[in-house]
Amino acid sequence: MTLLATIPSLSLSLRASIHSNLNDIIALHEELLGDLHRTVPHSEYTQLSPALLAKASQSKTGGHQRWRSLDAATNTEDHGWIRKIPGMVAEPKVVADVANIFAKMVRTQ
Repeated sequence: MTLLATIPSLSLSLRASIHSNLNDIIALHEELLGDLHRTVPHSEYTQLSPALLAKASQSKTGGHQRWRSLDAATNTEDHGWIRKIPGMVAEPKVVADVANIFAKMVRTQ
């Protein structure tokens, strides 16, 4: 927003339009985030640091583990440790509810 104030050539109506659009984006973001927090259990606590993720994977292997896609066809390693981290896996109903939130947002826009 401070960038807009430093551009003198923008008309007042263009500034008002930009300001309105930014407010709409922020409101949509807050609505979406609120819906997701209400739907996904422990969603406020899933922002884990890379160090915590590394520690969780090393506790199983005792050392460094090369990261691979969890759904890769050639991946036969046990990734049970990921289930111990809150918010890393979800029940199918939660996944469907999240998909419905995004579908609702797309329909209303």
